[in-house]
Amino acid sequence: MGIETGLLIETLRGRRAGPLAHRVADVAARHYDTLTTGVRLGLGAADLVRGIVGTGAPKTTLDGLCKAFGGRLPKWSPALVRRPYQSIFYLLERCSSGQQPTATPHAKSKNT
Repeated sequence: MGIETGLLIETLRGRRAGPLAHRVADVAARHYDTLTTGVRLGLGAADLVRGIVGTGAPKTTLDGLCKAFGGRLPKWSPALVRRPYQSIFYLLERCSSGQQPTATPHAKSKNT
């Protein structure tokens, strides 16, 4: 006899969710591509703001919003900050100095 623990947990969580949660989940499932594009754009905008004003202001803002919404929003995490070589500012700096952007800051070119 096999026990489908994933199915059991899904069923138990589904019973606790209200009608609004089911509607939100249905809309998210039907428009997943649009949803992920929106999240990607939002994280890109957050990276742009972080590049301009630093990490202090976004952290303070997100912490305040989290508190205002009763902890229902995610808190600031250093993991939200992109590594420098993924940032648009890194690419602009490399291009303006005449250097080719690389996949990683320590990548070796084929000619060396």
